Amino acid sequence: MILDYERMRSLRERILHESSAAVRDTAKAGNTGDPTGQKAVTLAGLSGYLAGIDKAAHDVALAYADAIKRTDIDSFDALGAFVDYGLFCCLLHDPDTGAEPCYKTWQRYKTMLAYHVAKNLLILG
Repeated sequence: MILDYERMRSLRERILHESSAAVRDTAKAGNTGDPTGQKAVTLAGLSGYLAGIDKAAHDVALAYADAIKRTDIDSFDALGAFVDYGLFCCLLHDPDTGAEPCYKTWQRYKTMLAYHVAKNLLILG
C-alpha cells in the first residue's frame, strides 16, 4: 500500500478533476447505477488511505528528525526513504561527522513506517 501511494494520489486527483463527460459516456454505454455515488465512494476510500499514510509518514519523520536533531521536517521524504536506501542515507546522514545510517536502521525505519500505516488504517487493533 505504501508503494502504491503515488498511484492512489494520482487516481484521486484524476477523479476529483474528471469532467462530467466521462459520466455521460458511461451512461451511453448502457451502464446503469449511480456513477456519481460510485465516484464518491471511491474518492472517500482513497482519501482515507492517503490520510492514513500521510499521518504515518509525518509521525515517523518526526521520530527520526528528533533522533538526529533535524529541525527541517519538510525536507524529509518519508515515503521516498521507505523505498530507497540511498535516499534514506542522504536524508539521515550526520552533517558533522558524515556518518550514514546502517542497513539495519533502514529496515527498522521501514518496519516502523509500515506499522504506523497499518495502525492508522485500522488494520492493526
